[in-house]
Amino acid sequence: RRLAGLGPGLTPSGDDWLAGWLVGLRVGNTIDKPDGPDRLPIELVGKAVLQGASNQTTELSLAFLAAAADGALSQAWHSLIDALSNADSVPIRSAAGQVLSVGATSGADMLAGFLAAFDAAG
Repeated sequence: RRLAGLGPGLTPSGDDWLAGWLVGLRVGNTIDKPDGPDRLPIELVGKAVLQGASNQTTELSLAFLAAAADGALSQAWHSLIDALSNADSVPIRSAAGQVLSVGATSGADMLAGFLAAFDAAG
C-alpha cells in the first residue's frame, strides 16, 4: 500500500516495482513450487495488491498492475524469463538490457521488484 502511486513517471515508480514483484512471485512460484503445498496463491496476492493500490494510483497503473498480476508481459520480459530459465549469461544480459530500456525508470523499477521477489523467496 505504501508503494502504490509513489514516485515519478506515467506509471509511478512504486507501481512499477510492485508489478515487477508480482511477476517475480509468479515466476518463482512456477519454477520453485510447481504443484506443492508451499505454492503461493498468486491470484489472491495480485488481488490484494490491486485492492491496496486502487485509491493510491492512476487508472493506467491499475491496469498495468492487473496485467502483471495475470502474467501478461511484454516480449522483453518473456525474453528475460526464458534467458533466466536457460541460465546463459549472454542472453540474460541482452534481455535485461531490453527490460531496462523501457520508459524513463519503469524497466529498472520493475526489474528491482522482480529481483526483490526472488531475494525474498531465498
